Amino acid sequence: ENLLLSLFMLAPIALIYQSFMLPKIQADAMTRLEDMNAEMTEAYAEIQQLNEELFLTLAKFFDARDPYVGSHAAQVAAYAVAIAEEMDLPPERIEIVRQSAYLHDIGKIAIPEAILHKPSKLTETEYEFVKKHTQIGAEFLETSHGMRHLAPFIRHHHERWDGRGYPDGLVGEEIPLEARILNVCDSVEAMASDRPYHKALSTENIIKEVIDCAGTQFDPAVAKAFIRIAERKGQELVVNSARTVATHHVDQVPELDGFKLKHFAQIYGLAST
Repeated sequence: ENLLLSLFMLAPIALIYQSFMLPKIQADAMTRLEDMNAEMTEAYAEIQQLNEELFLTLAKFFDARDPYVGSHAAQVAAYAVAIAEEMDLPPERIEIVRQSAYLHDIGKIAIPEAILHKPSKLTETEYEFVKKHTQIGAEFLETSHGMRHLAPFIRHHHERWDGRGYPDGLVGEEIPLEARILNVCDSVEAMASDRPYHKALSTENIIKEVIDCAGTQFDPAVAKAFIRIAERKGQELVVNSARTVATHHVDQVPELDGFKLKHFAQIYGLAST
């Protein structure tokens, strides 16, 4: 009886204590939750910064292998973001376009430098090997959990709207939009920059070329988006990214004979022609 009486007398005190302490407990829990959210936000920002540095480092590494290009990947990314924004894509998709642009030529890491650096016209066999960079790049990204989602855009960035591209001959909207954007941007960047086989075109001539290729090489909607931006911004948008080329060094690059090409094909599981 004494125990029951004690419990009965303590119950109101417990209720009063709980009524005073509950708001404090809730406030403390909310503060801890806010602190955890802030820490997670900070960690996410750090991861994003590391990703940005990774993409920039990879892009610089790829560009450094080719003496004919400077900031090719970065410039393709700038064009790609501008077009994606012009087409009103959501921010998360614009970011995917940007990342894909930085890595679009990742497969060229497997192409022999004797082919990449060749100042004269490639042979048919050499050109077939260069074309493999889209498949090699996609297969490389598919091995990375964090970059696997970019693989289709890398694989298909040389597909053409009319189905005459590579590697799979996709037609029209069968080609992922991100890859269609990269196709225009990669082509524009090549036209805008000095190469051993041509001088940079003017912005006006680039616009004309994009107009002429809309509906055949390029998605008409993507081409129109680029044209609108180029007409507004002109040379502010279109930049010559080429570096000064040491042609005497490039001329010393040896030709690859048939045996070496065959050996390269065996290494990367490619069919030599």
